[in-house]
Amino acid sequence: MRGAFFQRESSPPPLLLCGSRLRRLHECGCRACRLRMHELSVAQGILDLVQHHVPEDQARDVREVTVRIGALSGIVADSLEFCFSAIVAGTPYDGASLAIERVPTRATCNGCSREFGIEELVFRCPHCGGPSIRVVSGDELQVTSVELADPEPETT
Repeated sequence: MRGAFFQRESSPPPLLLCGSRLRRLHECGCRACRLRMHELSVAQGILDLVQHHVPEDQARDVREVTVRIGALSGIVADSLEFCFSAIVAGTPYDGASLAIERVPTRATCNGCSREFGIEELVFRCPHCGGPSIRVVSGDELQVTSVELADPEPETT
């Protein structure tokens, strides 16, 4: 697995602050650490995607990776940013940051065909009260762009 986080046996898992103790990932079984594990695997997937599309000789040029995250995606944005930073640390992608675009939840009513935003977890059409809706946005998790540094001009 190219670029897999856990492939380097000499590299221990990152240290995370859990409560008031600094622990290695996997040492603690608390809910916060389990959530970080989820975001860690998502962050690794994002890095894998970047590695697949950016030539290896341009890895140090990656400045920013933009990701769209829907409100219903189950992703905690701050944890994802932290995990992405931990994964790229000490790699050729060390200078890369994660930019997150949050996508609100929207749905269409199957009864009256009107589209509306969902701000609370009440899945009813606010126009006709119908319970039959289809979510049209808000569950995204997409890498939308990878920004590279401008190449240095060649001096002759």
